[in-house]
Amino acid sequence: MNYFKPVLEINDLIDISNYYWIKIYSCDLNNGISGIFMKDIEWSFIILNENESLENQKFTIAYEIWQYLNNNDKKVVYIENKLCEWCRFTDEKAYNFSIDLLMPKDLFIDYWTELDYIEFKIWWFIKEWKKTKTMANIFWLNEYVVWKRIEELWLI
Repeated sequence: MNYFKPVLEINDLIDISNYYWIKIYSCDLNNGISGIFMKDIEWSFIILNENESLENQKFTIAYEIWQYLNNNDKKVVYIENKLCEWCRFTDEKAYNFSIDLLMPKDLFIDYWTELDYIEFKIWWFIKEWKKTKTMANIFWLNEYVVWKRIEELWLI
């Protein structure tokens, strides 16, 4: 299944951040904090929790890019809680922007359908949770975010 490629690798997100002059740093943040976005008149930066998985860091960068693009305040600080099943996102629009950026609907459905075809072709039944894990690996994101996209698109 090597031909499934995520739309954006973490380096692509760093390139997007650089385009907007957002610097990205990582350090050991408190447990439960995924990232911090800070913006001042002359600078903007994202601090990632280096203890988070690369999948979570990738989502955090996309989420914080939305904060940058949609905040007209001259000075702002956002501290994002760890991405987890029981948490509520502080900004639903930022969450939706992130999943649309990282898992475009059309491509997601194409990959999902291709997995159905592969499953049928080799007569091997992959349970939905296994398929979710496969999709998470394809898009290089955590399974919870992928599961939310599957539910949103009514694929199960």
